Amino acid sequence: MEKLKRPVYLKPGDDDFFKKMRLEVNETVLNNSSLYVLNVVKSLGLLAVFFLFYACVLLFGNQTYLLFFFYILCGITMIVLFINAFHDAAHGALFKKPKHNKWFLYVLELFGSNHWLWMRRHIGLHHAYPNVPDWDVDIKQSNIIRIFPNTPLLSYHKYQHIYMWFIYPLYSL
Repeated sequence: MEKLKRPVYLKPGDDDFFKKMRLEVNETVLNNSSLYVLNVVKSLGLLAVFFLFYACVLLFGNQTYLLFFFYILCGITMIVLFINAFHDAAHGALFKKPKHNKWFLYVLELFGSNHWLWMRRHIGLHHAYPNVPDWDVDIKQSNIIRIFPNTPLLSYHKYQHIYMWFIYPLYSL
């Protein structure tokens, strides 16, 4: 088996885009208390909505169409929660106090995930190597969806902009 060569990044220069972007984000977003409150309310609201749908699954589960309806709504809400709230908490960006971010991440355990492992995997392997083939663990290398230009182009890839939205929720299974 061939050993993968670790990607190496160039050191940023004085005119680094990332430094300018970080400064602008700090000035406009992080110092805006109304955006902070809105983000917290959104995250806690999504969590409440998920548990509401889950309660509906338990209450109305004896009717098949309602069971599937609320089950699908639970799945969609869970995806939105992961993309928004848990992602921000893992980066320490949801709440101002680090302990509150950590407490919020414990909710991941209720979803069958592990917050410690997810943080190490996501921050250590995805953000260190975003969209780098064979290094970014958040993008699976398969033939279903073509992500990189050097992967083989198959006939059904011309429709991936349509079917990707149905496959994406199941892509990490």
